[in-house]
Amino acid sequence: MAISDGAIYPQRRFYLRLAVIVLGGILAVELLNTARILATPSGNRLFPNAYVSKGVWSAYSLIRMPDATSADFRDVLGASEQLMQGDLTLYEDFDPNSVFNLVYPPTAALEMLPVGLIARWGDKALATQCFDILSRVSVLVLVLVTLWFLREVIAGTRDYVLAILVILAFFPIRWGLFCVNVQSVMNTFLAGAILAYACRRRTLSGVLIGLAVCLKPHVVGLVAFALIRKEWKVAIAASITGMSLILITLLMAGIEPWQTYFDNVLPTVSAGYACHGNQTLPALARRWVGDSYALKLTPISPGLRIFSVTAAIVTLVLAILPRTSKSQPSQQPIPNDLSAGPNTSALPATVVYRAGDMGIAVLLLMLGSPIAWDHHYGWSVVLYANALAVGRIMRVPLLFYALLAVSYILLATDWIPVGEGRPGLFSLLDSSKVFAVIILMGLTWHSCLRLRRT
Repeated sequence: MAISDGAIYPQRRFYLRLAVIVLGGILAVELLNTARILATPSGNRLFPNAYVSKGVWSAYSLIRMPDATSADFRDVLGASEQLMQGDLTLYEDFDPNSVFNLVYPPTAALEMLPVGLIARWGDKALATQCFDILSRVSVLVLVLVTLWFLREVIAGTRDYVLAILVILAFFPIRWGLFCVNVQSVMNTFLAGAILAYACRRRTLSGVLIGLAVCLKPHVVGLVAFALIRKEWKVAIAASITGMSLILITLLMAGIEPWQTYFDNVLPTVSAGYACHGNQTLPALARRWVGDSYALKLTPISPGLRIFSVTAAIVTLVLAILPRTSKSQPSQQPIPNDLSAGPNTSALPATVVYRAGDMGIAVLLLMLGSPIAWDHHYGWSVVLYANALAVGRIMRVPLLFYALLAVSYILLATDWIPVGEGRPGLFSLLDSSKVFAVIILMGLTWHSCLRLRRT
């Protein structure tokens, strides 16, 4: 490992040690959480289907039999059935006091149509199991995309095995699988859009963005992101994809579901949750003032409403604005100095920059939204891999890798809530993932600025 002015060009051994440290940190936190749960006199501790499974035991979700009774997927599946029947009451059972609601737009039900067809044939259990398998395939695709960004960092079977372990240890991925919900697919859409954008596959990136927006509209700012950068193909492909799906839902169920969504569901959901699993800036503010962690969509005070709107506007502006006005870095690959192995090609600096640029935008859009559960950040493993790729292009200080490791451990672990009912500084302990995201965003933004000057 060559060192110059506190900056380094790491060798393979350094990355291996970093991976071991990260895995050790994740395991230590999860075991500590499990010990806390087991020491609590109350609560359901059935292994591996209850509270303990949210920690280290949620790795079981990778190998268990397909789930036939997922509560998280039930509402979307039911809405997909209703959409096929032209039923206008997609949101008839919407209950602000329940976390199990259809809070997605009608286009989300359309995207789940393949499994909805199975349910309509009379076998909802089979439909849920099929989607569970689809979720696992989505995770596999996400792992492959992440490994693509790591291709100049890892070399050899041992490196790949360790990298896959670090990726699968990421709590947002584990929990997304355990819940069996649409976020696993959403994570793959976002990761694929970032990879396609980085490689200048603009139409593909736009289509994936359009699918992501129609599933969860809080990333609609990516269309403006593309327009500001004059990425016309990305913006047009995203817009055509989105408008096509909207038009199909209008033809199938009319405008009434959309009216209910905009008049009732969206305003109610915009209040968000104070629950510790909701890792956004508005949620952090609600925890700061001591709001209940109950999973209820309760109205918020005018002050919190102003903060939420301000946070949404500021993060949107920061997301879509260019990182700097200087020209993009050279597209020529920069030779690396890895040990001999199958992966000796270097990523072009422009690929790393473009991936970081869009990744920052997605992080900001999620931070400013009312709701972004911890498993909504599963796609960000791609951004961590991209940050490691930066170290093969230019020297970065050891502090960069230390902060990256801290951020990953914070986001990759489940933290038992400790601040409920304790407003102020103590409540920040339950917003650890917000700070993990901010650290990752800061490191990526700093790297983008340096790449622009390369």
